[in-house]
Amino acid sequence: MVSYLIPKIMVHFIYTVLIISFFFIWFICTIVCQFKGKGAAFVNAHIDKLGLVPIWTFFAPRPGTTDYHILYRDKTTDENVGEWTEISLLENRSWADSLWNPQKRAKKVLSDIIQSLVVTLGHYPKEEDRNHIMYSFAYIMVLHLVTQQESNIQQPAFRQFVLAESSGYLEEHDPGFILISRFHELN
Repeated sequence: MVSYLIPKIMVHFIYTVLIISFFFIWFICTIVCQFKGKGAAFVNAHIDKLGLVPIWTFFAPRPGTTDYHILYRDKTTDENVGEWTEISLLENRSWADSLWNPQKRAKKVLSDIIQSLVVTLGHYPKEEDRNHIMYSFAYIMVLHLVTQQESNIQQPAFRQFVLAESSGYLEEHDPGFILISRFHELN
């Protein structure tokens, strides 16, 4: 009986050591990647093949200074096009939100998806290559969000969206378009 338990205990110990080692290495890589340098370059090139190591540069080196806006419009089968409608990404907040704000996570995810889409657009400098963006995860997620919104016309058949950015309260630059999608068929 004792000889049967020893291998089981050893296997459990080995699994525990492996799991703890994995999370410890992940933690160390996360700390290293928070600073620019040879260590971060090494981790990104050789260890983080799946992009699992987070980089939290909230305020540096370039803090976010723009607000993103998603607008959409519908088109019917007889080519009637509706007005642009903005999806509100901002919400009125109260003092209680500083203590408990679970909606903050959904807004953060959406913000990260939009930023990912902007970064992905940078990989396609030529306009004709930008059709590939429609197959990216970020584009599909924004399209899904847009197609879940209420229509402002009767019997819409297609929907188009625009991703725009503005300087927010600072108003340093004029608002600009980042991406104008083609019309997507609604089911």
